[in-house]
Amino acid sequence: SQAPIPDFVLRACAKLALQGLAHQHPDQCSINEYLPGEGMSAHVDALPFADGISILTLGSTCEIEFIHSASGEIRRFTPEVGSAMFLTGVSRYEWVHGIQARWNDGGIPRQRRISLVTRKKHPD
Repeated sequence: SQAPIPDFVLRACAKLALQGLAHQHPDQCSINEYLPGEGMSAHVDALPFADGISILTLGSTCEIEFIHSASGEIRRFTPEVGSAMFLTGVSRYEWVHGIQARWNDGGIPRQRRISLVTRKKHPD
């Protein structure tokens, strides 16, 4: 059996849900650590999750790349520390997202980044 989602995560999701940036009651929470130089392969968060993936950036920031799956267009985004993204609809299903493995972004050295990602399972 899985451990329950910690209260501090549920409180954060409730606050973000009021702004349309998270599910009020997520089923899954993953905490990811990215050390300087590390990246994340470009991907789309797959099923069995309902639409809407919440990503909270903590510790430090880094540039995230979004690549449109049909056109190949690339957009880069650097979230502020403490900010949240809610990938839904087109941003979730038509754009893959990833982080290039490198030591700096635009000359700014990377530091340890933590992302708190929450999802909700599809209702059956």
